[in-house]
Amino acid sequence: MSDYPIFIKLASAPVLIIGGGKVALRKARGLADAGARITVISPCFHPDFHSMSAVTRITQPYTPGWLSAPDQPHWRLVFIATSKPQVNLQAGIDARAANILCCRCDESGDGDFTGAATARRGPITLAISTGGAAPRLAANLAEQLLATIPQEAILQSNLLEKWRPIIMEKVPDPIPRRQLLTFVESEDFLQTLRLHGPMAADQLIVQRIALVSPPSPSQTELI
Repeated sequence: MSDYPIFIKLASAPVLIIGGGKVALRKARGLADAGARITVISPCFHPDFHSMSAVTRITQPYTPGWLSAPDQPHWRLVFIATSKPQVNLQAGIDARAANILCCRCDESGDGDFTGAATARRGPITLAISTGGAAPRLAANLAEQLLATIPQEAILQSNLLEKWRPIIMEKVPDPIPRRQLLTFVESEDFLQTLRLHGPMAADQLIVQRIALVSPPSPSQTELI
């Protein structure tokens, strides 16, 4: 059976990494970008961990049952990345006993999920997975595909990121709100952005909001 891909929100969520080497560091950096509250347990750490001030480091080996001890938070996710297979196996057993989703970085088939290779530009994120079979290939494909996305599509996604919450607030009626959001994602809107630039696109959205929402003297100040 194939894996089910998701994008999970981890802002302020407690996430545990077991292991302090290069793989753990890579996971910590990605999780930090997502705003997770990261704890790493390991008897030793890669030197670059010292520059990650927001990461809580616990300098001790992982021991059986530590993950599910009563004084531990309920971790949203656990990444298991030590160089010792027996430790990784035990941590995976403990995670499942505590009903916590875990990623086995050494044996992807024994974990609950695998991390995808990602490439980002603005709010656009491409994620590709080979199920853990070929992570370097996945990373290369993600970068190659990202390079094919036109610059105006990046600008369009930036505008949507800015305007979506404003449209949700200013247009309470769900039908015109959905129509307006659909328009901002359309090829017609992209053509305006392509020919006339972001300022003209902003003005067009302001005009569209004015047509479907009660008049407000502050609408022209939305930009």
